[in-house]
This record gives sequence, structure tokens and C-alpha cells, in this order.
Amino acid sequence: MKINEFLRKTRKYFNKAGIVVKLIPFFISLGISYLIVKNTKSIGNGTAVFIKDDFVLNFFTVILSLAIAVIALLYSNVENIRESLYKVFKDKEDHIVELEKKIVNIFKELKDDTLFIFFSLVGSWIIIVIREIPEINIIIFKMNKKEVCYMVEMSLVMLSLYALLDIIFTLFKLSDVSHEFSQRFLNNKDK
Repeated sequence: MKINEFLRKTRKYFNKAGIVVKLIPFFISLGISYLIVKNTKSIGNGTAVFIKDDFVLNFFTVILSLAIAVIALLYSNVENIRESLYKVFKDKEDHIVELEKKIVNIFKELKDDTLFIFFSLVGSWIIIVIREIPEINIIIFKMNKKEVCYMVEMSLVMLSLYALLDIIFTLFKLSDVSHEFSQRFLNNKDK
């Protein structure tokens, strides 16, 4: 089975399944983070390089910048595609509506992923502040406040990588839509 077909079937399933199934990546990332924090001393006490505050904040900032740059570049290209759509398919409204829906869905996915990365950055900053306030004491699943904060931060990093992967697949979908437009354009030109 090709990767695109697998992803298409997975997305259809997630769209039908609702919010509970959409939370599965969140719970998986929390579970993995919990296991890593509880079984790795350098992470539990904050000495691991990849969980230090400056690394985590820089990580989110770079990914967020990348996502915003991708959206800015795509938006100008999509506007050109839309103009071409209306020029080529003046009399075929159904072609325009179908391709327009695909473009809108692609940008919705990009928007959702970018907003998630932004809120992960904000959440990470809040977690860093909470971790440094001595008056706040949290104990969850036999984990102290520091361990809980590192677990949530690691989970946010994993989910942001997942969002970045989704951005990459969304770019491939836009490429597929562009290819479909080219094919329809050539077919329409021949008629």
C-alpha cells in the first residue's frame, strides 16, 4: 500500500471517529514522555540537553517560523492557481468548486498545525514558569512538579514534530491538487 493511500484512509477514519480518536496521539505522547522521564535520571532532574529551556523554546520558535514561511509562500502560489482556475474553467463551475474546496481544506490543515505549534510554544513557556515557582507543588502518578513539567514539555515537542509531519504531507497534497489542476487544464484545452 502506498503511503499516500495509507494516509488518506487514516485521515478518513480520523474524520469519522471524532474527538476521542483525535486525542490518541496526545495520550501516546504523554505515555512515552512518562516512561522516558521516569526511567531516565538526566531527564527527570533536567540535565538532559534536549529538554533544557533554551533548547525547547528555540525548537518551537524555529518550527513555528518554518510553518509561517511555508504558509506565506504557498498563499501567493495558491492565489495564482485560483486566478488560473477562473480563467480556464469559466463555464465549468463544478471543477472550480471542487478544486477550491481542496485548497481550502489544505490551508485549514496548515492553519491548525501552525496554531498548535504556536500554542505549544506558549504552553512550554508557561510550564517553564510554573516549574520555577516554588510555591506550586504538583504530584501526579508519583511524579514531582519538575518531572511532570518535563513530561508535558516532551509531549509538546513530540506533538509539534507530528504537526510538522502533517505540514509536510499537506504540502504533498497541495502538489497533488496542482497536478490535478494541470491535468484538467490539459484535458479542457484539448476539447
